[in-house]
Amino acid sequence: IVDPLDASIDPVDTICYGQQVQLHAHGGHAYAWFPAAGLSDTTIADPFATPDSSMTYYVVVIDSCGNDTASVDLHLVNGSGQAGPDTLTCAGASVPITATGGGTYQWSPSASLDDPNAQTPNASPPDTTTYHVVITTPGGCIVLDSLIVNVQVDLPTPVVGDTIICLGTSAQLHVIGGDHYAWQPAQGITALTSPDPTVTPTADQYYTVLASNSCGGVLDSAFVDVRQVIAEAWPDTIICPGESLTLFASGGTTYSWSPAASLSAADSSITQATPPGATTYHVLVSDPLGCTGSATLLVQIHPQPYVDAGQNTGIDFGDHTQLVGYGIGSMVWSPAVSLSCDSCVAPVATPEHTTTYTLELTDANGCKVTDIVTVFVNGTLYVPNTFTPDGDGINDGFFALATEVKNYELLVFNRWGEEIYDTDRIERSWDGTYHGVQSPIDTYVWRIDLTELNGKKRTVFGHVNLVR
Repeated sequence: IVDPLDASIDPVDTICYGQQVQLHAHGGHAYAWFPAAGLSDTTIADPFATPDSSMTYYVVVIDSCGNDTASVDLHLVNGSGQAGPDTLTCAGASVPITATGGGTYQWSPSASLDDPNAQTPNASPPDTTTYHVVITTPGGCIVLDSLIVNVQVDLPTPVVGDTIICLGTSAQLHVIGGDHYAWQPAQGITALTSPDPTVTPTADQYYTVLASNSCGGVLDSAFVDVRQVIAEAWPDTIICPGESLTLFASGGTTYSWSPAASLSAADSSITQATPPGATTYHVLVSDPLGCTGSATLLVQIHPQPYVDAGQNTGIDFGDHTQLVGYGIGSMVWSPAVSLSCDSCVAPVATPEHTTTYTLELTDANGCKVTDIVTVFVNGTLYVPNTFTPDGDGINDGFFALATEVKNYELLVFNRWGEEIYDTDRIERSWDGTYHGVQSPIDTYVWRIDLTELNGKKRTVFGHVNLVR
């Protein structure tokens, strides 16, 4: 009788991740382990196993009677210990360092630690040092970790920049040179622990910050210059219709007026305005930084005054007529020559020639308006009946004398009706020749066509005697 095969594997305690354990199989002369992952040898009774997760290993045990299979469970646990965060200390001072997750701890290098076996020893490194810790968990797992203690030797050297902003805008401050920052509360700042806070002051403001490191803290400050453009524009006034005035602005270096249509220079601090009616002018004033301010002014318009100088009229030479002005205000007539009074409402006019009179009225606001009236003097005409073209310088030419004449033409005819002379210039005279030849002593017919200044047209005929 042959005994049945009896395969077995010694049980294994819980192991830690990364640890190695030796398996022990019994009951045969040959062995075949599976799965092969993590095993040092799958053909021996006592291989080493380094699994990367909990798993079950099987072994087939073989002898002369046959084979049998056994299994063993390997349970892995995770050691969760770790070193604490890196930290800072000032040279000559100590700082606590720490680790978690262990039952025991072993720190190195140990020379600058007060207790290298403590969970939280005090470290006093002479310079920046990396501390390593071996953490043994309550389950017996080993965890290796490290942290750095940075050693500072001086107080911080903060660098803070001043800045300039326009009123109503924000600025971002910048500070460097420390590990931690604490801004003092002030108007316009909210992020008190930021190295780059945004501030919105409403006036010039100093912002003070405490820059600190492990050796201590240093105060510094940033000055924010708040620029405000105070724009002014003048004058607010009332002008007469059609008048111009000069507008002024101040407070900056560049200017932009609106509405620009009635201005001589919309981009100047001084500009000439001719408003078509009551107008509110706005000016935007900028400084070299680009800050802006605005101002307004109002130009109002007095009512339009009214004047009427009356209707045009005509008189004969030597006569007179009365002019009458209509309107409310003081009146002045011009030209004053030939008037009985130049500041009367109704002066008497005795012009020797057709004259256009201008009536200027000034109302209670000082606004002026004008109107005109023309007094036409009826034209006069004198034509001599004899001339003597003998070259003695006396009465050598034939011409007409006329006043108040706008258009004029003189024609001379011989006894046969032939035209022998023509001129349209009243100052020219006939010298008694025709085609350069002296005309004979005779009586000649003349005709004058003229238009007077008052528009009246006339044609006059007559005779002239040529005598030598």
